[in-house]
Amino acid sequence: MLEKRLTWGMRIGWMLATAMGLGFLGLFSYVAATAPPEFPLLGRLGFVAGALFGLGWTILALSILKRGAISLKSHSGAATGMVWGFVLLMMIIFLQLGMTMEDGVKGIQMILSGLVFLVIFGIPALIMRRVETAELALGEHLLKLELQLAEISEKLGTEPKG
Repeated sequence: MLEKRLTWGMRIGWMLATAMGLGFLGLFSYVAATAPPEFPLLGRLGFVAGALFGLGWTILALSILKRGAISLKSHSGAATGMVWGFVLLMMIIFLQLGMTMEDGVKGIQMILSGLVFLVIFGIPALIMRRVETAELALGEHLLKLELQLAEISEKLGTEPKG
């Protein structure tokens, strides 16, 4: 109940996620290392965070592929945590950079871009995680009820129906 075996299509999806993570790691590492000296430190830290996110995503995807199943508790929680942490960190960086820009309009554009990231990627990830957690808890409660019914039936000497 707490694991979902990977289907062929899911394996392809996690292979693509591995490639995406490696791409993020390579691209963001390259940009962070080759950015000109006058590039803001917070911007560089954002690229380093993107590279670390890519590394984390690669490790998660490879562990899921190696295991052949997704742990609905640990893997799903790790994926949600990484997405939420990355998006929140990027939002903070966008806020800081936007507030320090000389051109106020461009600063507001940067802050709004961060909010779009937060709304499109961060909040839905949290909502989906909450739904998954509720489904797991409901399934656990239903299994407990089934066990209790089976025990009651056994004590009464009758066979449970269904």
